[in-house]
Amino acid sequence: MIECRVCKNKVSQLAKSCPHCGRPEPGKKEREERQIRILGNLFGCSMCLIGLIYFFEEGARGVIASIVPFYCALLAIPRTGRIINKFTEQKYKFSISGKSKLIVCILLFAITVKIHPSPDSSTKTNPPPEATKQGRTTEFTYIDGLMPVDVYLNMEKRGFRTEKNLMGSEDGNLWTNKKEESGIEYEVTTFSHNAHGVENVRATAWVDMVNKRIEAAIPFFKFAASFPYEKSEPEKAQKWVEGNFNKNGATTAIGGVRFTMRAPSEMMRMLQIEAIQAGVAGRIKGSGSFHKP
Repeated sequence: MIECRVCKNKVSQLAKSCPHCGRPEPGKKEREERQIRILGNLFGCSMCLIGLIYFFEEGARGVIASIVPFYCALLAIPRTGRIINKFTEQKYKFSISGKSKLIVCILLFAITVKIHPSPDSSTKTNPPPEATKQGRTTEFTYIDGLMPVDVYLNMEKRGFRTEKNLMGSEDGNLWTNKKEESGIEYEVTTFSHNAHGVENVRATAWVDMVNKRIEAAIPFFKFAASFPYEKSEPEKAQKWVEGNFNKNGATTAIGGVRFTMRAPSEMMRMLQIEAIQAGVAGRIKGSGSFHKP
């Protein structure tokens, strides 16, 4: 039973007209209000859930983004909406009706979605690989057929330990292999902006001059020069290393890869291996800066 809006007598909410005053559809307003309450509760709960997702998945930025969904939830849910309406009516002489509240909530949420990306897109989507911090496109050259795993696993088999510093496509990734043996410190670093390619490899050795001469590290450099890549010539590379071991700045190209020997002192040698030609799979667009000695 409901109260007729005209004569205030009790009448069935399903009645087509009031039997007392003849008012058509006396229960229409009650049905509309019930529908608005149901929609308000559903919409409010949805806004609460979205607000919580923003709040917990985006950190400080998400706290700000969650304010609008939480406010929409409070406004849409009938009980809390009445409290907000009462406050605004007393404070600002302004209130929003049931239908208007839902429309306002939908508009506010639509604006929030438009100006603020969804949690999934803001946390999981990476920037285009070709975009750099300055907005320019940088192209990197990779050694055809050589992957970081080919380098560091081969070194691990020879007793080296591996340290990984994976900073992504923007700043680049670094794999470092280290070992100390018989007064010689060995280090191999592999650098790349792409985890499936290698831009350069550096093999370095330091010796304790009291007990060793730097020539004791020649086998290590010959092994580093023999890493397999497309068009590699291991024997030629090893022979070049042996013949240019004491020539600072000596360089050669083998199979599209540049080999450079650094001999700054009697205690230290460094061999740098880097791509100088890009094959079909060797030239990849990326971002960041190219590391050079």
